[in-house]
Amino acid sequence: DAELTNIVTKTLGRPDTKDILQTSYRSRPELVEIVNSLFSPAFQRLSNHLSKEQIELRPHRKHNERLNAAFQFWGFKWAASKQTNNAKYNSQLANRVAGFISSKPLIEDHETETLREAKPGDVAILCRNNIHCREVANALRGQGVQAVVANTGLHRTAEWRLLKACLHLLLDERDSLSKAEIQFLTSENHEIETLLDERLQFLKDAGNNDDKINSWMNDHEAIRWIEEQRTNLNSEPVNSIIQLMYSGLGFQSRVMQWDGGEQRIANLQQILTYSTIFEDYCAKLGLLPNAHGFLAWFDALAENDKDERGVVANKFSVNVLTYHKAKGLEWPIVILYGLDEEHEPNLFAVRVNAKDRMEFEKPLDGRTLRFWPWPYGSTQYGPRTGFKKFTDCCKETDEYNFFDEREKAEQLRLLYVGFTRARDYLIISNKTEKRQSWLQMLIDDDIETFTGVPTDNCDLEINIRKHFNSLVRLWISSYNSLAKPVGVNNKSVDIFTEGEKKEWAPYRINPSKSEIVENIGFIEETSIGHEFLSAGIDEERTDFGNFIHEVLCAFRPAMKDAAANHLIRRLADQYEFTQNVNEEELLHRIRDFYRWIMNLKPIQIHKELPLMMEADGQLISGFADMVIETASSVILIDYKTFVGNSAAMKWKAKNFSGQLKKYSDILKKVYPGKEIRSGIYFIMMGKWWEVEENSLQTINPE
Repeated sequence: DAELTNIVTKTLGRPDTKDILQTSYRSRPELVEIVNSLFSPAFQRLSNHLSKEQIELRPHRKHNERLNAAFQFWGFKWAASKQTNNAKYNSQLANRVAGFISSKPLIEDHETETLREAKPGDVAILCRNNIHCREVANALRGQGVQAVVANTGLHRTAEWRLLKACLHLLLDERDSLSKAEIQFLTSENHEIETLLDERLQFLKDAGNNDDKINSWMNDHEAIRWIEEQRTNLNSEPVNSIIQLMYSGLGFQSRVMQWDGGEQRIANLQQILTYSTIFEDYCAKLGLLPNAHGFLAWFDALAENDKDERGVVANKFSVNVLTYHKAKGLEWPIVILYGLDEEHEPNLFAVRVNAKDRMEFEKPLDGRTLRFWPWPYGSTQYGPRTGFKKFTDCCKETDEYNFFDEREKAEQLRLLYVGFTRARDYLIISNKTEKRQSWLQMLIDDDIETFTGVPTDNCDLEINIRKHFNSLVRLWISSYNSLAKPVGVNNKSVDIFTEGEKKEWAPYRINPSKSEIVENIGFIEETSIGHEFLSAGIDEERTDFGNFIHEVLCAFRPAMKDAAANHLIRRLADQYEFTQNVNEEELLHRIRDFYRWIMNLKPIQIHKELPLMMEADGQLISGFADMVIETASSVILIDYKTFVGNSAAMKWKAKNFSGQLKKYSDILKKVYPGKEIRSGIYFIMMGKWWEVEENSLQTINPE
C-alpha cells in the first residue's frame, strides 16, 4: 500500500541525510546526470514531493570515452500511414534490437570492470504489463532473437504437482491421491487407465483391512523415503522441508530428464523463493511456517494468477519484463517500452481512504475501503467504454483530483525505477506519431521539442545543453512493412545477407517453410460457405492473414452476435482494417465454418496447438491453426486467406504440402491408431481442400 507507506513516512518525518543513499554505484556518470536533471524537478512538482537530497545521486563510476552515447531515443515512423499498430511496431523494434546487438556495442563488465562486447543477455526491455511482455518477446523470437519472459502458472507445472503431492503425503500418510500422483509423475508409464486398474484391483484384494488399504504403494522409492523421514521433516520449517525433499528425492536430476529441464530447474528455485517469502510472512504475523500453511498460501497465489514461474536468464537471451518486476535489478542495456500509454486514475476500483497521520498502536484506525461500482455494466473485455458526460462529471470531483495526484506520483516513481536500471545504455523506444504521455511527466513537451531536432529519418549524436551536458543519440527511421526476419545461431545474433548460407543445418525447423512434397495430392474442393471478399485489401501482402487468424483463434461458437462483432471490430481496428471489413459478413463465414466442424462430431477442438518432434537431430516445431479430435480421426486444418479460382487454390494448397506433412507426422505419434486427415481452409473463398488419403508418406523420427 503506497499510501500507507507515505503516511508512515509523514508520521515519522523525513529520513536523516546520513540515512539516504548518496552515491550511484550502478550507472555511468552520464546516466546519473540525466536522471538527476529530469527527475529532481519532476518530483518537486508533486504536492507530497521528495527532497532534492532523496533524489539526486553522485556517480561512483568514471567517464569512459570508448562507450557510445549513454542516452538514446529510438524513433519509429510509418511511411505508409499516420499510425502503426503494435504488431508492426514490435517487429521493427525487435529487428532494431537484433541489429544493435550485432553491432557489438561495448559495455563495462560489472564484475571485472573491463570493457567487453554486449551479448543478448545484457539487454532488458521493460514493459507496462505482461501482455506487452509476451508480444515483445514473440516479436524478438520472430526476428531470431532468443527472449526470456516471466510467466505465471507455476501451479500447472509437473514439478510443482510432484512437490505438492509429496507435501500432502507428508501431512497425511493415508493420502492415496497424492501417492497416485507421485507414481504417475515418477514412472515412465503415464497411462492413467493402467494406474486406476491397479488401484481398483488392490482395493478388491485388500477388502476391509484398513492397514492393508493404507499400505498401497508404500514400496515406492519416494513414498518410502517420505515415510522414513516423516519425523525429521515435520520438525523443520517449510523451506528446509522443500530443500530436504529436493535432495533426498533427487528432484533436480528427475526434472532434467523431462522436456524443458532448464526451465524446470528455474521453477524449482522459484518454489524455494516462494517458501522463503512465506516464512517471512509467517514471521510478521507470528504464524508457524509449516507445510500445510504454505500449500494454502500458494493456492491463493495461483487463484490470483500471481504464481510466477522461474525466469531462465542466460547470456544468449534478451530479458523482457515489467517495470514492477525490474525493481532491484540492473542490466548494461535497458530499453523502455510503452511510454506513450496514458494512465488515468480508476475511480471505480477498490480504494483506501486514510487519515494524514496514523497511530502506531492502532494502525488501521480511520482507514476505510471505498468502492464505487461502474454503473453501465461490462463486457468480456472490461467495463463498457463511452458515457463521456458521466466520466466528465466524475473528473470534476475532489476524489478524482486526489487519486489523479496519487496516480501521478506512483507513475513517476515507477518511471524512476525504469530509468535507474541501466548501467551503460538507456534507450527510449517510441512511435514518433504518438504523444509520449508517460515520458512527458519529465520533459513537459514532445521529443522533437525536447531534443530540438525534427523527427525526420536520422542517426546522430546531439547535445541537449538546456537539460544536461551528455550526448544523446537520436535514431529515427521510417518503415513500410513488418521487419524481415533476422537469422541467428545459438550463441549470438548474426545478420545474414541474402545469398549467404549457414555452415550448419538449423536445429529448429519451422514447418511453414517446408519444401513442396510432390507425391501429395488433394481431393476436389468442398464448399463450406459463400465467398467473402474484403474491400481494397491485398489479402496476401498485408496483415490481413494475421487478423483472420486472431479472429478465428479468439472466436467461440457460444458467443452472441454482439460479442462476436465487437471482437471482430476490435481486432480490425488494431490492424487498421476497420473500413475494409464487413464484420457481419465475416461472422457469417465463421459460423458456417463451425457448423461444418460440428458435423464432424468433434470430441475436442484445439486452436493454435503447439506441435513439436525431433527428427534426424533437428527439432520440428510450430503451431497448428486448428486440430479437431473425433472418435475415429484427427483433422488438421490450416487457414489461408488466398483468393483465386479452383486451379489457383489447388496450386496454393500444394505449396503448403510440406507443412501439412510435417504436422501430420507429429500427430501420428501423438494419436497412434487414429486416422490423420489434413487440409487447407480458404476462408475468403469458403472452400476446404483435403489431402488425399494415403498420399502422406510418414517419416521415421529417431
